Amino acid sequence: MLPARPAPPGKLLPDRQPAYVASWVYVFGVGSLAALGVASVSGFALALGGPDWWHYNLVGHFFNSLHLWSVEPLLASIIECFTGYVSQQNFDSQWISASGKDALNSVGAGAFFNVMNFGQMLTWHIVLIPIVLIAIVGAHVLLVRMRSVSHPIGAHAGELQGHGRSRRRAIARADAAPWRGPSRRYDILKEGTIATVVILALTFGLADLLSSPDVPPVTIATWARLAPADFLATAATELNGTSETATYGPPYNNASGSVQKLLFSPQNLPGVTQPVNAARDFVIGPLSALVRTDPAIAAPSKATAMGLTGSQWGVMNETGSYPGQPWLWLYTLWYQVRAGPPPPTST
Repeated sequence: MLPARPAPPGKLLPDRQPAYVASWVYVFGVGSLAALGVASVSGFALALGGPDWWHYNLVGHFFNSLHLWSVEPLLASIIECFTGYVSQQNFDSQWISASGKDALNSVGAGAFFNVMNFGQMLTWHIVLIPIVLIAIVGAHVLLVRMRSVSHPIGAHAGELQGHGRSRRRAIARADAAPWRGPSRRYDILKEGTIATVVILALTFGLADLLSSPDVPPVTIATWARLAPADFLATAATELNGTSETATYGPPYNNASGSVQKLLFSPQNLPGVTQPVNAARDFVIGPLSALVRTDPAIAAPSKATAMGLTGSQWGVMNETGSYPGQPWLWLYTLWYQVRAGPPPPTST
């Protein structure tokens, strides 16, 4: 019988386990721990190197691939993997975040979990979710150490009599009780070493053979250079408030263009928690920031110094202090003279 009580300090590592632990199925638990270790170390290296390192350096890209394949055995870390994908800073992360935002917004989660916010997703990926995962893994290891390994399903079925619900309850009580069957010597260091070697061989082999997808991101500079007409048209819709982002709706603004509803709309319940002003945030703000450092973009601001701004630009104004094209005076003069008495004002 294996006692269900805390191990003394001198026996923190188990030296005996139930005989059924000899099955290779039980190695998957230690293998998952080894994969978690590889994912943590490779993720630490990626955090030190940054996106440029894993995008454009062969060693960095290998660590990125190693990080990808090391988390594949960890089926319980779906949310962690998702936040990792949208934190890659490449075309994959752009596409995944743009596709995933609608699903999260439709259930009201997008008001607090914004997959298009790189900083928020990176914080979830490297801080918040790992804390939860490590806590779960630590609690699991502690329970296994205190209560031993779970019995195989139905291990006591042949020993117990009865039928129906009473039999099922008896089997459940027997499975929860300490193991009373045969045991065997157990070397966790040996098993952990074997599992780690296997995991390292698999992850290094897959990272080298299959690598990882890393299509370069689509930047504003690339878009403006390859499709200037499309870029200008999109910028114009952002400025006049007719773009998809400007008319999307909660949680970004109060419009209703992409609000989903089935009897009621969870998307509307949290309200607008992340207000977006499309013209300011996507056009005016970025250009204003670049004007201070890029002479080519700052050049249009010369219009102010030359008197070319205002409602008459292109009609009467001319560069410098010149009054404009004199042959247009005869035409534009009549637009400045009221044709009749002013309209009555309301009181």
